[in-house]
Amino acid sequence: MGASEFENRFSAVVVYVAFPQQVDRRFMEQMALAALVDITKTEVLKASRAALRIQEMDEAKVREVLSDEDAEQNFENVLDNDVLKLKGVRAEELDEAVYDRLLKADVGQGSAPSEIS
Repeated sequence: MGASEFENRFSAVVVYVAFPQQVDRRFMEQMALAALVDITKTEVLKASRAALRIQEMDEAKVREVLSDEDAEQNFENVLDNDVLKLKGVRAEELDEAVYDRLLKADVGQGSAPSEIS
């Protein structure tokens, strides 16, 4: 997920699966994969990335970016680098701030290389 959401700079998704009783390891792996597939098919990743970006902007800028031309709120504006640019926000700087915040929160850099040789 880090590849698509943070341009290979940061591994962004971890799925924890727990059961009240001991279960077969294979079953647990299948459940974790199913959870990951469900996450990728919903708006969870977009909403998470938008929330991370919003945390790095001041409140007035957030209101400006989220507002569409019809004064409706659209969280996807926070994910659209062209909209951000029009509103005077540099997406690269925003992502760098998100990256730094995650590292300071002890969310480690990816455990796997971003490119496979």
